[in-house]
Amino acid sequence: MTVAKYKVTNQSPRPTFDDNNRPIEVMDISFQVIDTGDRSMVSIPMGQYTAERVHEAIQPIANQMLAVRSLGQG
Repeated sequence: MTVAKYKVTNQSPRPTFDDNNRPIEVMDISFQVIDTGDRSMVSIPMGQYTAERVHEAIQPIANQMLAVRSLGQG
């Protein structure tokens, strides 16, 4: 599988609720797959918000978006 290149396009904190209905803050991170222009977003709880965690969340999604975009072209 090809590793997609992506860029973060926006980061915004947002209040929400966890699975136990307790209020928490998350960071919504928007990104764009460079090769295709496809865009998406991930949300990371502020307690886990690090560059490494953001990359771990985005990279598999970006890879799948690139793979799906390539369907039928081979």
